[in-house]
Amino acid sequence: MKKQKDAKKKILVFGYHRCNLGDDLFIYIVSKRYPNMEFYLYVHDEDDRRPFKSLKNVKIIPDYRNTDSINPDDYDGYTYIGGSVFIESEYSTREAKEISELLDKLKKANKPFFYITCNFGPCKTKKYKETIKNNLKKCTDVCFRGKSSYNEFKDLDTVRFAPDIVFSHDYSNLASKKEKKTAGITVINIENREALRDKADIYYDYIKRIVCMFAKRGYKISLISFCKHEGDEQAIEKVKGMIPEEYANNVDLLIYSGDVEKFLREYSKIEYMVCTRFHAMILSLIFRQKIYNLIYSDKSKEPLEDFNIRLKTDEIKDISYETVLRTFYFRKICNFKLSKLKKESQKQFEAFEEYYKE
Repeated sequence: MKKQKDAKKKILVFGYHRCNLGDDLFIYIVSKRYPNMEFYLYVHDEDDRRPFKSLKNVKIIPDYRNTDSINPDDYDGYTYIGGSVFIESEYSTREAKEISELLDKLKKANKPFFYITCNFGPCKTKKYKETIKNNLKKCTDVCFRGKSSYNEFKDLDTVRFAPDIVFSHDYSNLASKKEKKTAGITVINIENREALRDKADIYYDYIKRIVCMFAKRGYKISLISFCKHEGDEQAIEKVKGMIPEEYANNVDLLIYSGDVEKFLREYSKIEYMVCTRFHAMILSLIFRQKIYNLIYSDKSKEPLEDFNIRLKTDEIKDISYETVLRTFYFRKICNFKLSKLKKESQKQFEAFEEYYKE
């Protein structure tokens, strides 16, 4: 990347800022990549501001986002950095209308708008897809992180594809040496996901049985939370309550509470990883951990399918009380494919950097 000549470029960034590791990592990455830019975020709640306090070029607007009040001339550019930003819902439909109106204002003011590392769907109606398509037409550039999302809109000149931006960062100073006989499990709150709610008891029982499988072999197991707001910690407490007393001392907690670097150093130490969250899988690929994917959404399959990465994957909706996990299910990514993902992910920033190169 060419060095930024203008040290005062101000970029207003939209996204999900609720102390969620994946989304906080997005901001961490762009702040490190562009030290001579200033990134402005709407973050209403004090607790959700913690991840950004150590990032000197990230400025907090302590309020809820209000696109009506935005003066296009207040910033040099506008960017939406997020993953699942186009899941059809009442909220996303309302947001699409707000963004559409903002895009019209920005066009008149000749100000750019970028979508970075997003994906599309699930989508229920043609109307919603058309609404999003009309918005994407108005953008300076849109880079999806999955081919299936790209294929939905590939007829638009503004649309591209590259792997998730989390692959793009250099983690060499954050990667810790692996600790032998360690396993991690990223736990999510199933009750918060309507489509999977009826699988809650089966899911928690399966996690308990995975803990017991490793504990019997003398492993230390970390139950991992990526986002308190989404109920990860509640789910962990539920699992803890199910673990037999004889294995209780084998279980630790790894809780993300806003310190990205500290969390990644601890996460990268773990040898085996059960990945449920999307960015758990991405990070475990990067840190070359032995991975088994237990997924709640099709989006977690996309990097594997897009780049022909063969890892054992089960969907939560398909598991039963009879489902058994075998240690030989866990596999690492090969260096060649990981290198390709890292290289290809740099393309997420191509249009953004081209625009601001002078």
